[in-house]
Amino acid sequence: MKKSSFIFFGTILMALTLGLQSFRPSQETEVKVPILGLVLAANDFLRNTELRLDARDGKNASYLLNEAKDFCYRFTIPEFPVQGIARTWTYYVRDIRSQHLELAYEAPFFVLKAHFEGDRSELKGICHGCMGNMKDRRAPDANWEDRRQIDLYFRPGVKNGLLTLLPERTEFHGRMTIDAAFRFIERRGERTMREEVPERLNEMFNNPEVCQKLAVELQKILRKYNLDLPPNIRSVQAVGRHLVIRN
Repeated sequence: MKKSSFIFFGTILMALTLGLQSFRPSQETEVKVPILGLVLAANDFLRNTELRLDARDGKNASYLLNEAKDFCYRFTIPEFPVQGIARTWTYYVRDIRSQHLELAYEAPFFVLKAHFEGDRSELKGICHGCMGNMKDRRAPDANWEDRRQIDLYFRPGVKNGLLTLLPERTEFHGRMTIDAAFRFIERRGERTMREEVPERLNEMFNNPEVCQKLAVELQKILRKYNLDLPPNIRSVQAVGRHLVIRN
């Protein structure tokens, strides 16, 4: 092939290369959001939010509720049987309501701290085979003592192009106490509080409806603090005191 042909094809190849480069998508936008600002925004939402743990009324008796935002998500904490004296007793979590919810940042996680009220008998026992008032009296109740708190750990993430918080793990604090003669119930009840309750809470925050609602509310509240987020977020990363958000 002649030298002129090589020059001709080389020129075409260069033109095509430059043309492709001109069609590259524009560079991504990067926004830094102060983590403290995000915590303040989330606590604004949580101020009017209640978490209730209850199995007394059957299915979907537990809920996360924010009436001001017209949001309620219900879930079920199952009852569990315990072989008592001559009969099987049934135990369930009884109407435990949060006193307040707050979000904190403990690098690298955001931590939702749910503080609960306590009026004893948080784990209620019923003897269905017993007569009269013995239904209630025969199966002893268990109490949630010490620090009545559940911590939910989240990592920042993206859902449908919006910033949200994705659940990582859940920790139960305090201990269940009961009369020494019924320690086997105490152990079973504490396992329910340490395993069943956190599992249901993780399921709730992994639910697409809850995840999307949280993302939308974060967007709204952040704007109140003049923290505008870019549309169609692709990634988020915690760096120092900021969340680095890219679209």
